[in-house]
Amino acid sequence: MFLFASLIAGILVGGLALVFADFAQFGIAPLGGFFGGLWILALKSDSLIPQLGFKLILLIGLACVGFVFAVIPQFTTASILGGTAILGATATILGIDCLTTTGLKEFYIFNVGIGPQLFPKLDNKYKITLPIQIELAVIAALTVAGIATQMRFYKTIITKASTALA
Repeated sequence: MFLFASLIAGILVGGLALVFADFAQFGIAPLGGFFGGLWILALKSDSLIPQLGFKLILLIGLACVGFVFAVIPQFTTASILGGTAILGATATILGIDCLTTTGLKEFYIFNVGIGPQLFPKLDNKYKITLPIQIELAVIAALTVAGIATQMRFYKTIITKASTALA
């Protein structure tokens, strides 16, 4: 059921992004920054930054940095490539986490500050286990692979488009 819901949501959001491509770039890069911040916070047990206010400053700050890079014309393509790569990697691993019940998605929720309300038994403590470390490493690897793949396709498309126009 989760796979079906994710597939339908992905198709709908992807379709809207195609229709409103000019506006989609202003959402992809900030989301990439936000999820990059969640990944950074998850690098240490109980979060890399213990205070909720500083966590939120990091997450909002990285989202703003993503938006700023999306607005600057020289960095728009790079911010979209990076944003889609980290979003795709995170979505893939969180989907796998739903099946393996490792706990990465709960750790992400915990890092945003919602965790104590949802998980009162944790008492503001969340330990990183080896499977969570593996999932974090796979997110990083998939992000790098996604950026490399998209750069290769982007160069190919630009080359073919420039020869077709010439």
